[in-house]
Amino acid sequence: MAQYLSNINLNGNEIQNHIIQPLGTAPTTHLKAGRQYFNTGEKRESIYDGSKWLLSAYMSDIESISGEVDIEDLIPNENSVITLTKMGYIKRIPADEYRTQSRGGKGVKGMTTREEDVVDNMFVCQSHDRLMFFSNFGKVYRLKAYEIPEGARTGKGLNIVNVLPLLPDEKITVMLKVTDADENNYVCMVTRHGVIKRTLLEKYNTNRKGGIRAITLEEGDHLVNVIRTTGNDNILLATAQGMAICFNENDVRPMGRDAAGVRGILLGENDFVVGAEKAEEGKTLLTITENGYG
Repeated sequence: MAQYLSNINLNGNEIQNHIIQPLGTAPTTHLKAGRQYFNTGEKRESIYDGSKWLLSAYMSDIESISGEVDIEDLIPNENSVITLTKMGYIKRIPADEYRTQSRGGKGVKGMTTREEDVVDNMFVCQSHDRLMFFSNFGKVYRLKAYEIPEGARTGKGLNIVNVLPLLPDEKITVMLKVTDADENNYVCMVTRHGVIKRTLLEKYNTNRKGGIRAITLEEGDHLVNVIRTTGNDNILLATAQGMAICFNENDVRPMGRDAAGVRGILLGENDFVVGAEKAEEGKTLLTITENGYG
């Protein structure tokens, strides 16, 4: 049975009161307002005014599907910039908000921060990438990047307690992005007291909104850094009193999710770990003191 449509506008060519024949029927025409509408029986329709074609387009079939539609399928997987500050304010903005500038450009304002607040972590990811948030309580939370509220380029962002169900006095110390290609990688966690723990990334593959335990911490200890490794990387630890150690990650056996870790560096009196990074061949390490010397 033919469908009857009114007041359709296709690319600026208004069509009024035209009849659409079902697909597969014989070609028909209908004349209205000096235009002739053709249905050829194929998935292609055109408008002809008697001398030339005004529009040509392919028709689409609308069909019912079984099962549920994942909301992620409706979200474009575009480049985004995720920013997290020391005081816990987070935001996501499209990467194209930042335009390429010449060598002498002065840049653009990327974020407005509150007094005494600074940007602590910032990276580019895809909207469908997973983000891992490690807290000072040794817990880890997971979100998709598109679940972070989008903000203005110069905005202050949203406090992360409005995004993650953090406990009182719990703060996010490390934020990582994870892609499907990283599932066979490891995470190496390093604490202020010199403890290191290595665990397969897949051990933290959970959708629990309340987070899960990533490492068991001693009283007074907290995470300094979390490093994503491939399974054969070198790890460098540095302390407040200028001591450092470098070793292969395989010196630390993989552990379960609830393990406390092992000693990564022997600390002197009143010393503590201030940094931990991957030591990559061909790259240079820059050390900066609290007085600004480097």
